[in-house]
Amino acid sequence: VQQKRSKLLEQRPKPAEKLPPMGPEWERKARAREGATMVEGGGSGNVNRNEYLLAELALNLLFLSLKREKVDVKSVEMKEMLDPFVAVVEQLMLSKHDSIVVLALRLCSLLTPAELPAMRTSLPRMHANIFYLLQRGGATGSQTVQECFKALTALLRQPKAKVQLSKTQLQVLLSFARQDLCEASR
Repeated sequence: VQQKRSKLLEQRPKPAEKLPPMGPEWERKARAREGATMVEGGGSGNVNRNEYLLAELALNLLFLSLKREKVDVKSVEMKEMLDPFVAVVEQLMLSKHDSIVVLALRLCSLLTPAELPAMRTSLPRMHANIFYLLQRGGATGSQTVQECFKALTALLRQPKAKVQLSKTQLQVLLSFARQDLCEASR
């Protein structure tokens, strides 16, 4: 038994004298080998594949608290706290995950009447994002397109927003109306 043990110990590989480098590059390669990372949107850095679930949870919590009026959007203190979320909602409108896009559009509909300071600068980009989503969206029955219509309605109802539709944007809206009229199932 002793001889077998000593032979096994001799055959065991010797530890590496020089350890592999342990920096961000090594971590990125190790995670890529495990299939645990991906680059989102062609940007820099790695993003966890399940990160969108956390974003969805956070957006859901914010949406429900605004919808159930747990947050008083009329108070100055709450407006200051909600102001940074406008830029986040604007960015998440163009997410590749439909559930995130739908929640961002719903939040846009709820945050627009609150007249947040950041909303003034974000309105033109949100307006453009909504029409981008409409053109990309497809059928009027999809949840994304429905939420786009609701968010656009909220933007157009705001007198201080001064949102104007261009000729091409009106053509996009009319094409959706034509599509609905032509479908026999509606």
